[in-house]
Amino acid sequence: MKDKSENPGFFFTLQEAASILRVSTRSLIRSIESGELHGSKVKGKWLLTRKSIFAYGLGFGPRLNSIQKHELEQLTG
Repeated sequence: MKDKSENPGFFFTLQEAASILRVSTRSLIRSIESGELHGSKVKGKWLLTRKSIFAYGLGFGPRLNSIQKHELEQLTG
């Protein structure tokens, strides 16, 4: 039986992303507000894509060059 705490989806909450990146949720909010990280607020909650979390964790920033895009594609499938 699958553990319900696992997120198999494409979108992650702010808390899940913070746990993956091992940073505080406040740090992620600051990064979203400054444009370093892409996030969307849906019904009052922040949602982040797996790709944006990986890009941020690897230090790529919001705009990727072709090499960074290729590396992300390899990591995220």
